[in-house]
Amino acid sequence: MVDTHIHASQYSYMGTGLDMPLLQWLNTYTFPAELKYNKTEFAEEVYNKVVKRTLKNGTTTACYFATIHTDSTLLLGEIADKIGQRALVGKVCMDINNTVEEYKETTEESSHISENTEEVQIVKEMFPDCKSYTDVYNKYNLLTNKTVMAHGCHLTDKELDIFNQRGAAISHCPNSNLSLCSGLLDVRNVLKHKVKIGLGTDVSGGYSPSMLDAMRRALDTSKALTIQTSGYETLTYKEVFRLATLGGSQALALEDTIGNFEVGKDFDAVLVSPSIPGGPFDVFAGDTFEVMYFSSLFPYVVLICFLVRALLLKGSVDGISHMFTPKLEIMLEPKVWREAATQVFFALGLGFGGVIAFSSYNKRDNNCHFDAVLVSFINFFTSVLATLVVFAVLGFKANIMNEKCVAL
Repeated sequence: MVDTHIHASQYSYMGTGLDMPLLQWLNTYTFPAELKYNKTEFAEEVYNKVVKRTLKNGTTTACYFATIHTDSTLLLGEIADKIGQRALVGKVCMDINNTVEEYKETTEESSHISENTEEVQIVKEMFPDCKSYTDVYNKYNLLTNKTVMAHGCHLTDKELDIFNQRGAAISHCPNSNLSLCSGLLDVRNVLKHKVKIGLGTDVSGGYSPSMLDAMRRALDTSKALTIQTSGYETLTYKEVFRLATLGGSQALALEDTIGNFEVGKDFDAVLVSPSIPGGPFDVFAGDTFEVMYFSSLFPYVVLICFLVRALLLKGSVDGISHMFTPKLEIMLEPKVWREAATQVFFALGLGFGGVIAFSSYNKRDNNCHFDAVLVSFINFFTSVLATLVVFAVLGFKANIMNEKCVAL
């Protein structure tokens, strides 16, 4: 999923300080907290946690705001790259009077617009020669097809027309809009004006780093507008899911790379299994076995589809060959055995209690030895199948990189 607007620097106090409107909230909580990022040690701790947390919540691509501190901002990019998350990282710029020519570049830009009525009024007073909030950005050539503006709750139809003409996008941040009482964005009207739009968590104005929460809040906002407006067409869950995936990729000008499963795009997806013990889904007595079979077997269907597709890629066989080529020398390294032992005890710690709990449902004469062998075989088969997919794709990637190096 694609998070088109998140303040990584605000993650440290997410879920707190939501007792006042936007501008007062910024002055009381945000700006004092962001001063701490002049220390890279503090930044490293927070940024490691926010990237890992968003990945665990299914965010494969994120558009991050950092702070005004260059070193800390660069560190965020390095951390996202190291952990394995696609990230657009922006250094915050707050000097409104800077006109240095070297800074005028055609690059990705992300900011805020028409978040709440007080903010709109202040901008109107600061730029009396501009017709609207949007006109301020437009006048200084800041609205392009690489521009993402968060919120937009109070944009007029004329302003949306400008967004459409410039190819600029909107990041809908419903959690933040509701938490700070900023306003309700009419997504249906944005889509009517054919403006690119994705979803954002807007941590920490939004209290959750989960894009699933952003989707839920987007539906809530649409339903609130339905209550207020007779005949309003409520967003469907399919439309909201699109905003979190393809819509987000379009907003970030990455639709040629991610957003769906079209041939030629990067594989950017989250595999969800509702059958994991201790997960957020419960199975009840009235549920059909078809559902249980589907949730148990569908991941294997997906993996097999991925493997077949991967095997058709150039260089995939080389990757699989590398997978089965033993490197016995690493067996002499203590680190390898230490990590192996860690994995064993980690799995044992998670599974021990669950196995005992589930075993209580067995019959007294149940063949536990057979079950143990069967589960071990299934786990082994799953590991090999998943690894085959990974190494086939790695072989393809390595082949592409090698061809590029030769061409250079």
